[in-house]
Amino acid sequence: VADKPAQHFPEVKGKDAGEHSVRNITFRRGAAGDGVVTIDLADANTGVDVRQQGNNLVVDFQKTKLPEGLRRKIDVMDFATPVTAVTTTEVGENVRVTIAQTGLWEHAAYQTDNQFVVQVKPLKDDPNKLFQGSQKRGYQGEKISLNFQNIPLRELLYVFADITGFNIVVSDGV
Repeated sequence: VADKPAQHFPEVKGKDAGEHSVRNITFRRGAAGDGVVTIDLADANTGVDVRQQGNNLVVDFQKTKLPEGLRRKIDVMDFATPVTAVTTTEVGENVRVTIAQTGLWEHAAYQTDNQFVVQVKPLKDDPNKLFQGSQKRGYQGEKISLNFQNIPLRELLYVFADITGFNIVVSDGV
């Protein structure tokens, strides 16, 4: 599975790396059924990387300390959001928050002062879309089988247009 490109939130220089630490991590359910993970930071200038790895969303806080009491896995399955668990660990000198999801979802990450917020929203299936959401790849429609011999290309394209319901414009030169 190809990972999506990481979102990089710049780190502001000028403070000691020892000042960067995580104070608290909370989870709540939003009004639209979205999962909201809020990370309280001791310093608003902490460097952050957000990336998708498979069905997980990984948030790395650069050169940050994590208190022993916050090294845990939070099971949030009962909140009925796309988020199933939030795991917080230290990886080297960084803090990693792994947000596990299920189903179709999209995320938004933003920072306000000392709070970094990750919002995971559920996506609804649209039967008229060729591709459904950010998690499914490839054709999602009904499979068909076609067998042709010596058919002009223009007629084949018209058959595809009829089956898919798309308008296909074919030049006279085809």
